[in-house]
Amino acid sequence: MKTISKISGALLGAMLLSSIFSGLVVGVMEVVSLPLSTQSIQLIGGCMASVGYLYFFQLFTKGMKKRDINEVSLERKLSICDGGGYLLILLGMTTVLSNVTDKIVNYLKIYLITGEMNKGVVESYVENVPIVLLFVCVVIISPVFEELLFRKILLEELLPYGKVIAIAISSLFFGLFHANLEQLLYTIFLGALCANIVIITGEIKYAIYLHMSFNLFGAIISDFIPTGAITTVLQIVFVTGGALIFIFKGKQCLF
Repeated sequence: MKTISKISGALLGAMLLSSIFSGLVVGVMEVVSLPLSTQSIQLIGGCMASVGYLYFFQLFTKGMKKRDINEVSLERKLSICDGGGYLLILLGMTTVLSNVTDKIVNYLKIYLITGEMNKGVVESYVENVPIVLLFVCVVIISPVFEELLFRKILLEELLPYGKVIAIAISSLFFGLFHANLEQLLYTIFLGALCANIVIITGEIKYAIYLHMSFNLFGAIISDFIPTGAITTVLQIVFVTGGALIFIFKGKQCLF
């Protein structure tokens, strides 16, 4: 419990300092009047916050007891087909959990909350952002630093308490890190899946690749897919395909 409290405090402290750092970056960019939209500047600031978060969290947890991933990993190698299977499972569960989140938001709006909810935060975060900037920040930089923080540093600090507890707590913190209800459930699942991959393989790179692929689809590719029947068909494919892979290859997908 003492370790969890220290980690929670470190995460909050890192969030505060990285937010200040991000705010300074955004402030400087606005002062120099760069030819970028407000969303682009905020995206760059958020990207810098991820970098700062990693540095400040390491600073606050320096000296904490850790257990190296390689001590518990199964040292399996993942093929491209394995990666595709994990991505399909992730997209399928994201579809399901996004629908669950929509129902929760609708319930809260009807019965508990009269003001505006933060639904649509992802779309508002990336709109009017050049695709190259979106690719660099969302597909490259953020996944790398988030995986290093949550699936390397934090996971190793929690491994002394067991693999299941380490995966569960690091995934929960990863979901809370995004700080909005819309992404909470599926980012917790993303965190659990990536942590599972790290423990299976002993390598962070596979989790980074999966995270990058997921963000590439969600932030860029999905924007080119027409809404309507095509979206519905894709959702059915994701859910059905992900479920079949998990049913027939579930033992290989879990540690």
